[in-house]
Amino acid sequence: MKEIRFFIFSVLSLFTAVTYSYGQVPYCPNLGFEMGDFTNWQGYTWITDTRDPTKSTTPKLGIVTRRHTIMSDKAGYDKNTGGKLKLIPTGYNYSARLGDAVTGNLMESLSYKIKVDANNALLVYKFAVVLQDPGGDHKKMEEPRFRVTLLDNKRDTIPDCANYDVYYSDAISSSFETYYTSPPSTDLKVKWRNWTTVGVNLTKYIGQEITLEFMAGDCTKSVHYGYAYFVAECQPLNIVVDYCERDIIASLKAPTGFESYSWLNGVGVEVGKNQTYKIDSPIEKASYSCIMKSATGCTVTLNTSLVRYTPKALFTASPICNSSEVKFTNNSKTNSGTLLYHWDFGDGTTSTSINPIHKYLINGKHKVRLAISNPPSLCVDTFFQTIEILSTDLIEIKGDTCYCPSKTTTLKAYGASSYLWSDGSEADSLVVRTDNNYWVIGYSSDGSCASDKKYWNVKV
Repeated sequence: MKEIRFFIFSVLSLFTAVTYSYGQVPYCPNLGFEMGDFTNWQGYTWITDTRDPTKSTTPKLGIVTRRHTIMSDKAGYDKNTGGKLKLIPTGYNYSARLGDAVTGNLMESLSYKIKVDANNALLVYKFAVVLQDPGGDHKKMEEPRFRVTLLDNKRDTIPDCANYDVYYSDAISSSFETYYTSPPSTDLKVKWRNWTTVGVNLTKYIGQEITLEFMAGDCTKSVHYGYAYFVAECQPLNIVVDYCERDIIASLKAPTGFESYSWLNGVGVEVGKNQTYKIDSPIEKASYSCIMKSATGCTVTLNTSLVRYTPKALFTASPICNSSEVKFTNNSKTNSGTLLYHWDFGDGTTSTSINPIHKYLINGKHKVRLAISNPPSLCVDTFFQTIEILSTDLIEIKGDTCYCPSKTTTLKAYGASSYLWSDGSEADSLVVRTDNNYWVIGYSSDGSCASDKKYWNVKV
């Protein structure tokens, strides 16, 4: 009898790039509308009418077609800006539009709740706004408007430089452009602001639940429209370090979302003004800081120490002979930072668990890959291991269960590398001439692991 055991085949460790980065982890799920819908968002609509206040309404909860719209055309442009404003900013698949060019005292909002922790302490939102000229007979509070507000758990406004509030008469700065429809007239003029990125430091709110709210509104006299597009994301508030095991040059990258950057070395001397600072002669443990200013005037300072990151991906597999389930033990290590994991089990399925248990649906060899990333660095490593699965449940016999007298039928086995039939033959198929309850045993490719008997009853 062949010894029953499980054999793990060749192991290969390979340093390579992985197809994901820690910045793409959804720390605030669907904040950027990556699901293509309003999951995790709350929408409100109401009317504010200053000509006839009896027509005004209180905010009503619910997503309303056209007033809350997911934009999915990455090649699309807004016609009310002369086709200059993209509907979706570069790098995103979706955006949300609040309101549209239909007027009628309409107000709408979208809000998202964030439980702030170290992994989402950097909030980045992008917005673009279109406001129609209401003419000179409107008070400021009656003009088309767009607003971004941070709220506490009581829905009170949090005083923060990230808040933004603009009426049409405010839109005279160089940040706004003017577009006249044809024929040009004051009534058909709009002020629009191209996509603007704002970075917000949420570290002082760690442990709290805050709400990010976007609001757009027409003029309150029902004639002129105001609407906006926006998208947002959150991530750790870190300086990303690109300095790995084999690198001779290092670079530091500050978070996106800020208008200006100022890099200082350990003695306070400015050494760079771009989002990324390249270091040609890196020195371990050298200190750097970056002062960042956003479009709304927020200033954030981050500090870092230069570290050469050396992540090492490694795992062991603990499969059991005659079982389709495998336990994987992660032995990956790094000298600094944290590790994120991406498993590819070689059968079309993946996992981000640390120590996954995976059940295979097909016998045979599977090349398993563990790719790790090492935030706040860009360093990665990958480890491969090929395993073989042999489970009785995954072995099949195909063929007829009956045949005509004086004839034969053929049974064929699937799911193993080699076989042993009840008549002693070792081919993958068996020609049957008599009634019997036939069985087959499957073996792994080296013959070291055997399945239980798989039966097939054949009658004349």
